[in-house]
Amino acid sequence: MSLDDKQASLKPIGRSSDVQMLEALKDLARMEDVFAFPPISRFTLSFHSRPVELSYRNLGLRRPKGLAAKNLSWSTPRVAPFINAVVETIILILILVTCLATFPDSLRAAHSPMFYVVAVIALFLQFLFLSLLIVDMIAWNSGQAGSGASRTTGCNWRRCAMRTYMVCFRWPMRNTIGAILLFLPSAVVLSNFTGAYFTGTREYSHIFVAYYRIIFGLMFAFMLFNYTLFTTFSSWTKTLSACVGCTIAIVLCLLPAKTYSSLHLAYDRYWQFEPIVHKYNQAGVALPAWVVPVMEDSFRWELLVVLSVTMGLIGALNRECDISFRLSFHRDYEALRAKQAIAHQKIQADWLLENIIPYYIMDDLRLHSKYSRHIDDAAVVFACISNFAEFYDEQYQGGQEMLRVLNEIFADFEHQLASVQYKDVEKIKSNGACFMVASGLNMTERRRNRRPDTHLHALMDFALDLIHTLDDFNRQMFNFQFEMKVGYNIGEVTAGVIGTTKLLYDIWGDTVNVASRMYSTGQKGRIQVTEAVAKRLESRYVFEYRGEVFVKGKGDMKTYLLSHRRND
Repeated sequence: MSLDDKQASLKPIGRSSDVQMLEALKDLARMEDVFAFPPISRFTLSFHSRPVELSYRNLGLRRPKGLAAKNLSWSTPRVAPFINAVVETIILILILVTCLATFPDSLRAAHSPMFYVVAVIALFLQFLFLSLLIVDMIAWNSGQAGSGASRTTGCNWRRCAMRTYMVCFRWPMRNTIGAILLFLPSAVVLSNFTGAYFTGTREYSHIFVAYYRIIFGLMFAFMLFNYTLFTTFSSWTKTLSACVGCTIAIVLCLLPAKTYSSLHLAYDRYWQFEPIVHKYNQAGVALPAWVVPVMEDSFRWELLVVLSVTMGLIGALNRECDISFRLSFHRDYEALRAKQAIAHQKIQADWLLENIIPYYIMDDLRLHSKYSRHIDDAAVVFACISNFAEFYDEQYQGGQEMLRVLNEIFADFEHQLASVQYKDVEKIKSNGACFMVASGLNMTERRRNRRPDTHLHALMDFALDLIHTLDDFNRQMFNFQFEMKVGYNIGEVTAGVIGTTKLLYDIWGDTVNVASRMYSTGQKGRIQVTEAVAKRLESRYVFEYRGEVFVKGKGDMKTYLLSHRRND
């Protein structure tokens, strides 16, 4: 964004801005943007981007942070499997009850042993899966509600429950378990199917066969709708499992009667044909109107068409649901990425801004768009590399290498500011080879100090460290030794921000001017202070009287040079 654009964005919003905003909204609200097909494969429905696909597959493994299980919605990826498992359990129980109680003369119709075995296994697996989800929800809720000793006591079983959930709900294992679970109601229905009753139009009464055909036709269709549950499973897993169940049902319906006759001879002993078998099969006896079309040979083919169409509808429904869920996830994923990018850019912008403007005045600056404050008893230091002009040479790469060296020196200076003991010290600016710092500008930090002179001592110690840092840097130089003059002063200053586009934080006042004169008239490798400063800090530092020095605007002033700390 250019400077003109930035300035235009700061202007008051008028009617022209409203019109521009409406035009922008019209461009954003295009139909193809709202209902765009997600970036997925048309066949496998997998995202083209591998990271996005992995994030989608791991969606059911994550828990929203900061929320208890009781506060989540049914559509939450970690809660939705539990709701679907409860629904499937109800469907399975209804199918079992239907298989055991709805057939006419059910006490005379013998169920195969395979039906009871499959029913027991199906119930066991279904309740095992439901128990896993319940235990995971309890572990989750207790883990957030508990604390201290309760967490330590229950950590073992909660960790075991969560690990089991993580293993079972990884993408390959999740879809394998899903295929088995979705097939359980179909397995119960198919194991209860007796082909001799379905095709025995001559051996059994027509009304019984008609009942049997209608009920199983409905149960075949009903068991297929179970495959639309569990949005966390792949649509291919649900559709292929439904195809297996539907194919088996169609094959069982289309097998000829003679194939079943040898398989169901044992059941004939339990069924009393007389007088039930011939009750409605005697010549001249009229059958109910609903029985006649069911007993036609074409009924099985009609049932095949119904099951095939139902299977197609279920496959299409699973596909559309998967696409819609992936589209919703992709929108959320892109929104999250945009939010993270904005947050990252905000962090960078705040970091850049804090390097220009201190963080503790940001709130005032945001509220009032300006900042200025009079501060008493602040300390100011000017540290200047006095012989840098001798080192600088524009004939060598236009002076870039010399500026790189100066940048390394100042970077070493700024690195010292990260220390906790210099929390009251902050860099103001650098001008050429001069480095300006001050302390006591943050009144909040000053109030936290135990002693009122802590910030003054911190800045003096920092000035000493500047000299030592430059000495360490000189040891790495082979052909040049930098020299530094340091000026230190204490007094009142005015701190403020000037400018509207390129903001500048600076301090002004007589204290700043005197500190500048202290470095300009000082000695190399020494810290020069005024007489007032020497008396103020004599309890902690030892000063040497230098003599009177002419200071512009002040006349002759008695100055002192720092010798060492008293504890040194």
